[in-house]
Order: sequence, then C-alpha cells, then structure tokens
Amino acid sequence: MSETFSIEEIFRLAIEIERNGARFYRNAAETVDNSELKMKFNELAQMEKAHEEKLTVLKNKLSGKGKPLAGDISLHDDNFIRAFARTAVFNSPPEKQSFDSDSKIISFAMEKEQESITYYEALKELLDGAQDKKIIQLLIDEEKEHLALLSSLQQ
Repeated sequence: MSETFSIEEIFRLAIEIERNGARFYRNAAETVDNSELKMKFNELAQMEKAHEEKLTVLKNKLSGKGKPLAGDISLHDDNFIRAFARTAVFNSPPEKQSFDSDSKIISFAMEKEQESITYYEALKELLDGAQDKKIIQLLIDEEKEHLALLSSLQQ
C-alpha cells in the first residue's frame, strides 16, 4: 500500500525535526559540565529554533494561507522519505536520551544532523521554485556547519 503525504505534511515534519533538535541541544547543554560544550549546545539550540522559523515561513508561503500545497507526493517509490517519515530525526524525546559521555552526545547529534541534511536534500527535490530551493539549500548548508562544529568538538 502506497503512502501519500502532502508537501505541507513534509514541511510539518521538518519543522518538528527542528523543534526536537532545539530541545535536544538545550537538554544536552544542561547535561554537560564542560562550559565550552554547554555554550556550543546552547548556540546549536538557537540555530535549530531559527531553522524552525524559516521552515514555518516557507511552509506558510507555499501553502497560500491554509490552502493545501499543490499536489501530493506518493511515497510508494521513495523508500527514504517513507522510512524517514516513520523514524524522523530527533524523534525521541530528548529528555529520555541517556548518554554516558560527552563524546556519545556529540556522536548522536552528528548522526541526527546528517539525517537532517539527507532529509532536506530530498525535500529540496520536491520543490519547484528556485527561491524555495535556495532557502532549503541554505538550511542544508547551515546543517553542514552544525556537523562541522560538532566534529570539531570531538577532537
């Protein structure tokens, strides 16, 4: 059986990913003792909140004040998006995540940032407008910066 999602639903999922990412980073900042790491996690939480706001603006723009976005996407042939819709980046409540080291928190965050990048790359392919694709590309670039920042913290 094929699953069908509207572009609006896919944006809703992306917004939820960013909201959960911000919550994860705020909770991570409260968990760690290292002051530099605490500061970086708080910065990442703010960045994820900004992403949520950008996605909300784009979703509202594309939805034309509550109208469904043009076309539904059949996910029958797109295994990645279908699987992703079921598992979602940062889908577990962050407060339930338990890590026994700062390194494991960073590794988990890196994995989730990479999943976000992959999701946004797929989302970008679903959009028609060059400006809309540019906004998603900016988010991808920012997520890559998050990944680089996290990588530098592991060293």
